[in-house]
Amino acid sequence: MNSTRRPFSRRLSWLAVLVFATSVIQAQAQEQVIIASTGGAYDRALKKAWFDPFTAETGIAVMVVSATNAEMRAKAAAMVKAGNINWDLYLDGEIQAASEAHREVTEDLTEFCAAYTARPDLARNACAAGGALLQSTATLLVYRKSETTRVPETWADMWDLAGLSGRTGIPELR
Repeated sequence: MNSTRRPFSRRLSWLAVLVFATSVIQAQAQEQVIIASTGGAYDRALKKAWFDPFTAETGIAVMVVSATNAEMRAKAAAMVKAGNINWDLYLDGEIQAASEAHREVTEDLTEFCAAYTARPDLARNACAAGGALLQSTATLLVYRKSETTRVPETWADMWDLAGLSGRTGIPELR
């Protein structure tokens, strides 16, 4: 996707938390990589666009484990704590991948990413310490006029949850 179409900072980007290429070395010994994803149609699309071509080119099978994003983060933390890591990759959001909690359970990819910083065909932050960009989507901030008397006019207003009435869909990322 051409990152100049819209300001990248407005898009939530899903990241491959550990970069596929770094897993290949380990995977060649075991002839498979294990990737945690959210399942369903999304996994079928990943299989067709990424996993099947990768397997065809390398002979390395891609095994997918399905879980919610929260389950993936919890399982990754538990695997690191136990010293028994059996996933090669898991998918996480850009916001989550930049968090301290994420960095505590994943490898720092800063050195790996250095080779990709000058590539004109990649978004500026296609590869970062917390992961590699897999795709870009949009994040929308909306509110219901019928549920609040205070109309958010700035980002600060939107994140001021104490000043909002009604339910929110804002994730807690602590």
